[in-house]
Amino acid sequence: MVSEAAALENNNLLLNQARDAIELQEQYAAKAEYHNFFNADEEFHKTFYLMTNHAQVWDWLQTINIQFNRFRWLRLAISDLPWNTLIEQHKEILTAVENHDGEQAVTAAAKHLHLMFDEEMAVLQAFPEYFDNLPE
Repeated sequence: MVSEAAALENNNLLLNQARDAIELQEQYAAKAEYHNFFNADEEFHKTFYLMTNHAQVWDWLQTINIQFNRFRWLRLAISDLPWNTLIEQHKEILTAVENHDGEQAVTAAAKHLHLMFDEEMAVLQAFPEYFDNLPE
């Protein structure tokens, strides 16, 4: 997992970029600017791929993640879902990486990825016209 590999690195420039992305997310969340929040979220995640010399994997993921990114955009458009949860989870991941705690980085990243499943029904209910074969 990229978060675990990042915990082995010591790249202050990229760690600062991840911190900056979180700060931007906090600012955009306060203003409900979901377009800008999404872009800062992308930068946060991309940082770990850069840190582990996997930029090409990040680029490849962008070409196949169209549906996942659509879900993420829709998730941000739902005002009832707290953006702060995403921010706090990002802070947990970053802290684990900064502390070189690969195990905690994996745990925090898995928790972050699982959030999509926790919020799936809220997104499906808010935007049923965007999905086929919805569960009853």
